[in-house]
Amino acid sequence: MALWRREREGRIAHEHRPSTAALEVEVVEIEPGQILDLPGLRVEAIAVDHLPVKHAFGFVFSAPDARAAISGDTTYCPALIEAAKGADLLVHEVFMHHEMAEIPGVRTAEGTRNVASYHTLSSVVGKVAAEAAVGCLMDTGAIDNPGWNPVRGEMQ
Repeated sequence: MALWRREREGRIAHEHRPSTAALEVEVVEIEPGQILDLPGLRVEAIAVDHLPVKHAFGFVFSAPDARAAISGDTTYCPALIEAAKGADLLVHEVFMHHEMAEIPGVRTAEGTRNVASYHTLSSVVGKVAAEAAVGCLMDTGAIDNPGWNPVRGEMQ
């Protein structure tokens, strides 16, 4: 939490918080396959492929009458597909590579390729949902852009 110390201090000062108790957290590191059982809800951590970033996770939430999976940041990941099989909802990150234009001094073609290498492309995310046979796919991480509509077709 030391990383966010300045931000926390700024928010406390700006918001004139009478108490900082809500900002006190306990960080617990998780492992792949770790399960949290709560009354009526089970949460399982799934290791996903976000290399070169290590320790990336998706999650499967299971209740008596519904299942949902969240991909986290990942490229195409068979372990996530297997864990999400038959879920009612898959919330999956998507990298809309067509929307990431090269900008001199800001973003290079190589940089965009590198980012694409560890995210799920818009042309792949629909295949992930189909292979997992989920009831509904909800995409996150898309770039809000007027050019978005033509890409929607490749996401199905």
